[in-house]
Amino acid sequence: MADVSDPQVVYDLKRTLDANGIYHWPEVEAFATAFFDPKAPASRLSYHCQPAQDRFKKRYEVTVEQQQTWKGSPLPSGAAGRR
Repeated sequence: MADVSDPQVVYDLKRTLDANGIYHWPEVEAFATAFFDPKAPASRLSYHCQPAQDRFKKRYEVTVEQQQTWKGSPLPSGAAGRR
């Protein structure tokens, strides 16, 4: 991102990330508050990241399961060679 000359790219990336629903804005704000608090322990940062990590992990597991199901399913008739 340091080499990006068009600031719109940053906003486009934010919109894409927001649309995926992995993190929620109040979690980002809580993380930022902890991050900029010199007295906050690292465990507080981890605490605020955990919900997003859990959502990402769950979505990843579902995606892997769907791929395995798809790979193991028989081809529809007439679809030979399209996989």
